[in-house]
Amino acid sequence: MGSNPRRFDSVRLSLHLDTRTEVYDAEFVKGAEFLRKARRVARSKNLIYRWVPSHGKGSHGTLYVGVDGITIVQNLKREIPAGTLRAMIEQFELEAKDFGLR
Repeated sequence: MGSNPRRFDSVRLSLHLDTRTEVYDAEFVKGAEFLRKARRVARSKNLIYRWVPSHGKGSHGTLYVGVDGITIVQNLKREIPAGTLRAMIEQFELEAKDFGLR
């Protein structure tokens, strides 16, 4: 009697999923939480912090950190996807670890 091919596929699939999960760690942060973290980082690095909700359309607003750092923050109640979050942090010329991210 031979081995069960389904068992082999399920083991291979679980190994693939485990590896993928370790490599990619989705870090979602809500807009309001991002503002709090940005304020904390700006204070710790002695940077200018200014949130202007009127400089945006609808639920969007503009966040200024430092001299040249500008980003648009979407709805404060919605989660910001990981890629968007990292791009926003890069616009401030800061690092993700400053915000408690990997």
